[in-house]
Amino acid sequence: MSASHWIKRKYFDYSSPDILTHHSTYLQNRFIDEAYHRRMMMRKEQDPEGYAVYGEGEWGALGGLILDGDTGGWLLCCPYI
Repeated sequence: MSASHWIKRKYFDYSSPDILTHHSTYLQNRFIDEAYHRRMMMRKEQDPEGYAVYGEGEWGALGGLILDGDTGGWLLCCPYI
C-alpha cells in the first residue's frame, strides 16, 4: 500500500492507546513452505523494491504510477488487471 495512503496517516503515523497496529512479514508465517521462501529470496535479489514491500512489509506502491492531471497526485495503475 502506498506510503501516502490515508490508512497509514490515520492509523500508523498516529500514536494512540486506542489504536493497535501490528506489523509482521512472511518470515513469521508458520504456514509458508520452502518453495515460497525461495521465491521471496529470488525476489529479494531480482526486485529489491518489491521485496521491501511484499517481503519486509514496508509501505510503498509498486507498478505503474501516473500523474493525475485533475488532482496533481499520483495514481497507481495495477498491471495485473
